[in-house]
Amino acid sequence: MDLRRDQHATVWVKVASIVNNIRNRTGYGIVGDRSEKLLKAWEDGDEELTNPVLIEALTLKTGSIRATSTNWDRIVLVFSNRSIIQKLQNRDCANVKLANVLEDVIHLSDLFFCCTFLCLPKSKNIRDRNLASFVVNLVSLIMWENSFPCWLS
Repeated sequence: MDLRRDQHATVWVKVASIVNNIRNRTGYGIVGDRSEKLLKAWEDGDEELTNPVLIEALTLKTGSIRATSTNWDRIVLVFSNRSIIQKLQNRDCANVKLANVLEDVIHLSDLFFCCTFLCLPKSKNIRDRNLASFVVNLVSLIMWENSFPCWLS
């Protein structure tokens, strides 16, 4: 395998978020994989966010930030909220906080040689949704690299 070529292969950065209304907590999962091979996984959460579009946008921003901390230069950011793709394309958003987060996502995307946004149904984002479900019960950030829990693989 040519490591130089592999280093520049496209990485799919899949993000998902879940709200636990009982615990007033949002969890999000971020998975980086290449050719279905899991490379890295992160999970984290926030308290007291209720706007699902804002939550997904923050998850997308976090996924972008995590991807910049790697050597990946070609990424596909995969998420499930269709209204985000519309807001990214139109750059038109009445919610100031959401507009700022999406602007950050756009600026972060410029840091990559190639960054593509892809909206897929939640049923296609299983790994990261499992991470997001798991994280609503955690109290701190977790990152896996090289060794992953069996339920994540």
